[in-house]
Amino acid sequence: MAEPQRLPLLEIRNLSLEFATPLGPVYALNLGGLDLYPGEVLGLVGESGSGKSLTASTVLGLLPSRRARVTSGQVLFDGRDLLRATPAELQHIRGRDISMIFQDPMAALNPVFPVGEPLLRILRLHRGLRPAEARHEALRILDEVQIPDPAAILRRYPHELSGGQRQRIMIAMAIAGGPRLLVADEPTTALDVTVQEQVIRLLQALQRAHGTAVLFITHNMGVVARLADRVAVMYGGDVVEVAPVAELFSAPRHPYSRLLLDAIPRVSARRERLPAIGGEVPDLRRRPVGCAFAPRCPLVTARCLSERPSLSAAGARQVACFHPLAAGDSRTEALA
Repeated sequence: MAEPQRLPLLEIRNLSLEFATPLGPVYALNLGGLDLYPGEVLGLVGESGSGKSLTASTVLGLLPSRRARVTSGQVLFDGRDLLRATPAELQHIRGRDISMIFQDPMAALNPVFPVGEPLLRILRLHRGLRPAEARHEALRILDEVQIPDPAAILRRYPHELSGGQRQRIMIAMAIAGGPRLLVADEPTTALDVTVQEQVIRLLQALQRAHGTAVLFITHNMGVVARLADRVAVMYGGDVVEVAPVAELFSAPRHPYSRLLLDAIPRVSARRERLPAIGGEVPDLRRRPVGCAFAPRCPLVTARCLSERPSLSAAGARQVACFHPLAAGDSRTEALA
């Protein structure tokens, strides 16, 4: 008997978002499609400004400005369109069904309250625990995220903790409501290398223990290689390639994915200059007619400039390119 097909937990369909500015609209997102399945870790990568964090903010209904406006599309969570949910409904979903780990815990935590206050509030609000029960559960969760002396930490203020401790508090708050989807927006960027390693191992252990789906946003391709099951590569506000992590690293199909991987510094490389992707990122005030990467792509053709490619499936892989690369493709020499 054939194995039943899994349904996505999160589905993003034809999502367009723009910012109103004095110089005209900025077309920040033009995302054709993205799926995340239950229990899966999906890495979301790309250059700064590609739309990674904005995608996460849109999913949570936390747009960064009143000038931001979703003009079309759907964000389906377990079949429910979050873009059509009321503020009260989103408030109920956030923290219970979907949680987020922010990049800078010092900015996310309120400096005038002990770090235990928001954690206890989440447990009372989303799990209905009484004060004594919430405190007991908070101590258990802090122990789970490897916080030493959790009873003392509950009473401390953010400025009294190290960067690693603050990020562990953010992780504790994120998992406290028992979410089915965890959005991690570059959670290791502000940490030193040693603490980064500790946080990565912690996230791996927690994800396996709870079976939570994770949307992991990062610039660090090494972290993606360790954590993710699949990788989605973003460019110019859209996803250009989706692939299982091992396949993306061994044989990227989109020229941008290949150039992005080639730009990773390697200890064994003997080069005077690091490789870089030529050209400039697209001006988002002008929505490109064709492929957004075409002006920077060494393999560009006339069709790329006049027609926008969409994600096409090939097995477990998807690529938005009219001229996708193949294993051993001689054209890869043009990308070197």
